[in-house]
Amino acid sequence: MYEASAENLAGGYSDPLDGWYTEEKAIYDAHGSGVTGHYTNCMDNYQYVGLVLDQSTGTSAADFGRSKDETSQSGTLVSVDEFEAALNSYVASYESALNAAKATYDQAPSRQVTGRCC
Repeated sequence: MYEASAENLAGGYSDPLDGWYTEEKAIYDAHGSGVTGHYTNCMDNYQYVGLVLDQSTGTSAADFGRSKDETSQSGTLVSVDEFEAALNSYVASYESALNAAKATYDQAPSRQVTGRCC
């Protein structure tokens, strides 16, 4: 388990580095200060970064950290490939159940409600 020391959030970017890095770096280079916290987070000396990009909404997050939380006994370190395989397996189990339920629903006779009201 690692503790986050800093976090970047973005919305509306297909690539969050356009905002976190490119745009704020231009401000930093021009003025040496200003609203550049996302850029300085990207450039600081962190041991790890965790990234999330939701392409359907254009929202993104990055957590930056330096130290391992030695008090936590939960969590297992895995490679990216191991994590991706586990996530795909988890999603597939729900997709299978959803597809089975949809097939059952699609095979059910349609029912129309007729009649008059009031």
